[in-house]
Amino acid sequence: MAKDKKADEQNPLEAEILREVAEEMKEEQAKKLWKKIAPYVTAAIVAVLVATGGFEYFRYRARQQAAADAGALQTALTAVQNGDLQKGAEQLKALRDSSSSGYRSLAGLYYVDTLLKSGNVEDALDGLNFIAGDVKAPAALRSLAVLNKVSIAVDLDDPDYDLLTADLDEVLKRGDAWAADALELQALIALRQGDSEKAENCFKQITALPQASEVKKLRAAENLNLLKQKTQTDEAK
Repeated sequence: MAKDKKADEQNPLEAEILREVAEEMKEEQAKKLWKKIAPYVTAAIVAVLVATGGFEYFRYRARQQAAADAGALQTALTAVQNGDLQKGAEQLKALRDSSSSGYRSLAGLYYVDTLLKSGNVEDALDGLNFIAGDVKAPAALRSLAVLNKVSIAVDLDDPDYDLLTADLDEVLKRGDAWAADALELQALIALRQGDSEKAENCFKQITALPQASEVKKLRAAENLNLLKQKTQTDEAK
């Protein structure tokens, strides 16, 4: 079956955001149309035509905004590539905070990456928290932000393991493609807390996950064997 060329060329984040905005726009148009139906049926027909034209204009404006955001993103990335990390980070943050297109999420990710390159871990974690809590971002991207946050925070001094575990629980509730990664991190946290039983349970869940890759399932099985060997060694002492 041939793929839709436009679908291939369209940024998936951009498509998701535009779809949501378009649905809201249609709902607003329906409300305006309902007010016109009661007085005049003829006016309602005209309203439909106007609403359709207005929606097309909205789509046109959305494409224009996306093009402007793409240019702003490229400008910021050029600054980063030229070694001006501070300027690039400022531009990326500004785009993240102002954009309503899919480039909002992309700018947020590049902003975090730029902060990490400059050694600013604290602000990078704040940036990941922003993406994780951004209702405008696709759910899978929010999950990815949580995983990156936990991966960094778990190695900092005195990490809040309970809070990090709760963040990972939110990823698991979504049941998306990042579930196995979330369970691996929960297993790591459990082992650092000395809870081998919980770690073992996490690895068992990975082996049963239908969306987990064979590599992750194999790694989970190997870790289960290691835990069993450790338990047997401890019992033999």
